[in-house]
Amino acid sequence: MVRCVVTGADGFVGRALVPYLDALGHEPQAWRRSDNSFVMPTDNAIAEQALDHWVTRLRGVDVVIHLAGIAHQLGAAAAQAESKYFQVNTRGAELMARASALAGVTRFIFLSTAKVFGEGGEVYCSDTAARPMDLYAKSKWAAEQQVRKQGSDFGMEVVVIRPPLVYGSDAKGNFARLQRLADSRMPLPIASLKNRRDMIALPNLLELIAVCLSHPAAAGGTWLCADAQPYTLAEIISELRIIRGRSPAIFRGHEKSVKWLITQLMGSDAANKLLGDFRLDCSATVQALGWSPQYTMLQTLTSDATR
Repeated sequence: MVRCVVTGADGFVGRALVPYLDALGHEPQAWRRSDNSFVMPTDNAIAEQALDHWVTRLRGVDVVIHLAGIAHQLGAAAAQAESKYFQVNTRGAELMARASALAGVTRFIFLSTAKVFGEGGEVYCSDTAARPMDLYAKSKWAAEQQVRKQGSDFGMEVVVIRPPLVYGSDAKGNFARLQRLADSRMPLPIASLKNRRDMIALPNLLELIAVCLSHPAAAGGTWLCADAQPYTLAEIISELRIIRGRSPAIFRGHEKSVKWLITQLMGSDAANKLLGDFRLDCSATVQALGWSPQYTMLQTLTSDATR
């Protein structure tokens, strides 16, 4: 039994993680923005007050799982978006790690992102150099470094998990765009696309986080994770439509025409990412931690649909 705190417990991963850990016999505390049990400070003066408050609340906790953060600042001006990303994702993680260490927390698990490697084009492994491209990835990479510094300064174990896109029926962002694309009645000329992208089913990620709560080898590591196989766009759309009781309705089309169509439907940025490769080598995670992804996309989304 591990006494743990989950920050960002009202987010996509956190909403599932808290009951999952509870069912395993742990004692998770849910820190949520929605009920003001966890609010990110907006300036330095408030940050110092928050730090003292968090230290008090964290006493007696074994592990902190820091999920809180932002992934999308759509429509925000560039300067405002940059400030928000680094204030919440970087400064917030640093403060939470420091509070955890001061409170005597043994282990700090930080959910980062595989996007710190870049936007794809090669197979990434845990020792690949970081090359974050967008504000979200840059703020997460900076957060990793700050969290590790707090762990080193105070003697607290730090675990970093770098997942690719996390999916489930309630996912937002790019997977929600894919679901909208699958919901369209339009036959899609995507059967010939061969690019492959690693993603991770929510239950597979939950299992890895649970392993990292106490596994001795997890401490100090940077762990990559993904489903057992990557997916093509055709496979994703086909499975989403089959789950909805429909025909996949895909056919072979000319690559340039496909790119134009996907760009019109999803926007140029999303289309460029979707039509490229994004691969992760998770063998180190499997070998060192004994974790292996058990859930497929069809299993995950079918289970979600029948809950």
